Amino acid sequence: MLFGAAFAMPVPAAAGPAPSLLLPVSEAYAEQHKDQGASYGTAVSTQVPFKVRSDGGPVFVVVSKNKNLLKDVNASSVKKSTYIREMKSEGGKVFTHTVPVYNAFQPFWTNTPAKYWWTAVRVDCTVTKRTDDCAIEGPIREFEVFGQIPS
Repeated sequence: MLFGAAFAMPVPAAAGPAPSLLLPVSEAYAEQHKDQGASYGTAVSTQVPFKVRSDGGPVFVVVSKNKNLLKDVNASSVKKSTYIREMKSEGGKVFTHTVPVYNAFQPFWTNTPAKYWWTAVRVDCTVTKRTDDCAIEGPIREFEVFGQIPS
């Protein structure tokens, strides 16, 4: 498993700075900034860009149809999540990941209209000062995959 026991227990609030979620934005933010091109969701079968700001890495994006799985990201919740990938550093404190399009694989989550939740998880035992839980979870945000399933 990618994380092993590193996500075994909740991180104390004073563990360190959690990642800040930048994209996709919340529905309220998108509504307030739609004149600037802000988007709350994405159409089916399109790339989904994720962008976060974090004081360090590695940073992972975790997507789930169950918001409760993201409250304490651990080995068990990762197995039940819809999608998890390591994000790439864009230099400085910005990390990104773009989900590719898999049109040939109909069950893939970006081909399934639904509401999803996502978070970013920074892994850093030097910040948490623990070896049993090195995860620093960011806030949880929802977004939507909308439209018709391609045929």
